[in-house]
Amino acid sequence: MFRAIVLGSVVVLAFGQVAEAKKIYWTKRHSVWHADVDGSHVEALVTIGLSGAKSIAVAPTKGRVYWTDFYNNKIQRANLDGTDVEDVVVGLSSPYGLALDLDAGIMYWTNSGESAVADGTIKRADLDGANIEHVLTAGLVDPRGIALDVNAGKMYWADGAAIRRANLDGSGVEDLIDLNMGGAAQVALDLEAGKVYWAGAIIDSGHVGRANLDGSYEEILVSIMFYPIQALVLDPTAGYMYFGDGSIVRSDLDGHNRMDLVAGTGDIFGLALGPTAIPTTSEWGLLTMSLLILSAGTVVLVRRRVAV
Repeated sequence: MFRAIVLGSVVVLAFGQVAEAKKIYWTKRHSVWHADVDGSHVEALVTIGLSGAKSIAVAPTKGRVYWTDFYNNKIQRANLDGTDVEDVVVGLSSPYGLALDLDAGIMYWTNSGESAVADGTIKRADLDGANIEHVLTAGLVDPRGIALDVNAGKMYWADGAAIRRANLDGSGVEDLIDLNMGGAAQVALDLEAGKVYWAGAIIDSGHVGRANLDGSYEEILVSIMFYPIQALVLDPTAGYMYFGDGSIVRSDLDGHNRMDLVAGTGDIFGLALGPTAIPTTSEWGLLTMSLLILSAGTVVLVRRRVAV
């Protein structure tokens, strides 16, 4: 067995290697793509059978990429190279947001429900789709992107014109940010800096905003006229955020120094960072102890048997 710690886009594997994210993954309505994080080597991974791909998430140690399909009402997954596409959960009601708790082996997702009815939900299940649980089934307007702070036992999500949070069991719902006439499609967390980010639209412009985790000190970092920003992912370790505005753009976490990485993508709905592939069996080896030194200077001592 092995254990993985996900810190931003750095995946620390318990056999003693640090595997930095090498790929950026994204969804368009009918396809899933990836490229190197510098925008090179763009490749379509899945191009058949998708009707409304939205949020996307990567499980590095499982070698899987997951996404929601809004119009086909299901969650799917595939290998990181796009092979072996399979349904994980079916029969949903307009699933949109998706977040993985890799340590617990659980995925959380939002169901937007019917557009004219406030019947959205948040659910969770094992990564293979088993053991589905209802987390929140009332009081949701139009839940979309979702992000987890597992250590604090909190989840954050975009819900209509609000950013909200609750305990992971659905209790203690809080309204953090009122977006007034706008709405948010995705949320992301920089836990070290204590910030929640969101992407969406205010009146007729797309934007990326952020605030403290309690909703205070709200600020708009990026504003683009006439184009909603529907995809967002953070790499706090490297000091970057990535978002979609008709292209895939990278900037500093404060929105400065923007650079188009993949031009002309059109509408994209989800972004995620991850590796190219998981290590092979020979790379795992047989180890009983590993000393992991994280980029932040934290030392983690892991003792266990590793089975291959």
